[in-house]
Amino acid sequence: MEHKTYLEILAENDSEARQDYSINPKDLFVDHNDVPEEEELEGDDNHEHTELEDKEAFQQFGGSYHQAGAPPKHIELKAEDHNKSSIFYEKNVRTHVINIDSRFRTDMNDPTTDFSFKLLKPMRNIISLRISSIEFPNTYYTFSQSRGNLSFSLKYYTSNLVNIQTTKQQIITIPEGNYEPQELIDLIQTLLPNTIQISYSINTGKTTFSSIYYFEINFISNNSGNNLSFSSNRSNDNGLGYNLGFRQSYSKPLQAVLIPQSGLLNSTSNQYTLVSTSMIDTIDNNYIFLTLNPDWKVTTNQTTDRVLHHSFTKVIIDVPKGSVLYDNGANTLTKEYWFHQPTDIYIIPVRVSDPYDQTIDLMGMDFSFSLEMKEITNATLHESIRSK
Repeated sequence: MEHKTYLEILAENDSEARQDYSINPKDLFVDHNDVPEEEELEGDDNHEHTELEDKEAFQQFGGSYHQAGAPPKHIELKAEDHNKSSIFYEKNVRTHVINIDSRFRTDMNDPTTDFSFKLLKPMRNIISLRISSIEFPNTYYTFSQSRGNLSFSLKYYTSNLVNIQTTKQQIITIPEGNYEPQELIDLIQTLLPNTIQISYSINTGKTTFSSIYYFEINFISNNSGNNLSFSSNRSNDNGLGYNLGFRQSYSKPLQAVLIPQSGLLNSTSNQYTLVSTSMIDTIDNNYIFLTLNPDWKVTTNQTTDRVLHHSFTKVIIDVPKGSVLYDNGANTLTKEYWFHQPTDIYIIPVRVSDPYDQTIDLMGMDFSFSLEMKEITNATLHESIRSK
């Protein structure tokens, strides 16, 4: 009878071990000689011979190391398995990606930047929300009536002589839209009286009003005749003057300063000038806020009047006017919200606003974004999160 190794005998009795069994290359170099039956093995044998009580039980196959190392079929989740770093956590959390497009808003009469998006079926047991992409057109106007930066009041004289000077007042109003700096300056010049000029320095970026006659500019007052507002209701950073670079206090009209050109105060070559304190700004806001449910507060914005505005995420606008921002997450900050416990979601309110929490008008253009929702699918994990 051919002598066999222990692993060979084990492989014959265990199908799993037989599949994995392979001959050890070292065995190829070992000569397994048969021992003659009649030859006695040398050596002393002083041990007492003891008969086995149950020979059949001794010969029964007791399993293999493969079966001993196999995990149990059912594993109870432990407390540490509920953490995000656990492998069991990812297996028991399902991710849904919802595309929210303003073209498919619930009420088509709502603005494209302030609407509700109703889900066809509720998303249940949601533990977190995350914005993964945004497609946003940079088409909102920098200059608009709603923002209050279209007009200013101009008071000027037609003579420097006290006894014959005539005072005139005029309201300068530009159309809504977007402008390049020089384009805006050229437009305002066409609206000013012939005695007043406006210029823009490419080197300094500042705006200058000038005239041979004295003048005043008011960027915040209302005209009593037609009740035209020259600025928004904000105490700072408002009105057309802010975009033109005049960012000083508007508590009273800005007065032109006399700059003598020849040393004679009444000379016709003298110039009254009013120079902006900052550079002209026709881009204005370079970021926006996207707000979903008002309770989903991720980003907090604080203004100069100590008012706090909460939103879901802040989006950086780094494309020119008229272009579309395609954001795959690189330009979106603080974009994930975690619920205290699993929550059912039926409807999602959507709103886009500027840094002053004023709703942005895309002039009829639509935008979209992707919203990832994580659903708990394991009852044990669900109860563990609820109990925390």
